[in-house]
Amino acid sequence: MIMLCSLAVSDFLVGLFAQPLFIADDLTKEALLNNLVVTVASSVCGVSLLTMTTLSVDRFLALHYHMRYATLLTESRVKGFVVFI
Repeated sequence: MIMLCSLAVSDFLVGLFAQPLFIADDLTKEALLNNLVVTVASSVCGVSLLTMTTLSVDRFLALHYHMRYATLLTESRVKGFVVFI
């Protein structure tokens, strides 16, 4: 649930910041706004992509190591990984 919430927040930030900035840049064609769009969009979209990758690896570990899954991924490890991303 922690990773799903993290994915929801990162996707929300993409919709809140990256997409409106891209539209504003497309309409105005200013150099400063273009640099801001590249910086914000790449970082926020990168976080979203990393979160999806982490969620996929988590599901793989749950299926592949079903007996040891609870010892491999504890709640504190998941929280630490989400904060790292």
